[in-house]
Amino acid sequence: SDFLMPLATLVDFTRPKTVTKTPTTGGVGTVKELYGLEDWNITISGIIIPDPLKQPGQQTVDEQMRQIQLFHEIAESIDVEGQLFAERSITRIVTESLKFTPVQGHPGMMQYSIDAISDKDFLLEEQSS
Repeated sequence: SDFLMPLATLVDFTRPKTVTKTPTTGGVGTVKELYGLEDWNITISGIIIPDPLKQPGQQTVDEQMRQIQLFHEIAESIDVEGQLFAERSITRIVTESLKFTPVQGHPGMMQYSIDAISDKDFLLEEQSS
């Protein structure tokens, strides 16, 4: 809950739709019967640079990489906050992959990329008979 992504962070969102299509007999095109929205696909990426204004333990590139790695290794969905997430009604995500890539010619920087999907809480209710 205390981890803030590095300053140079971008977030991309895509949301596929599942559409059931049935070819028309003797016609052209398809009939779209059912559709549903899938989870949001989220890519969080950026460049990690030293940040002396962050809290202790998250200032150096190595410390920030360690925090991002711990964030990724959480074995459940993660609460997220921020305007971009709120605009899409995303309150939780599950990370799927993490990649660190050195920045050529800049040994004091590291690129990172996290692929994640949105997650929703489901309320299970007991049915009365």
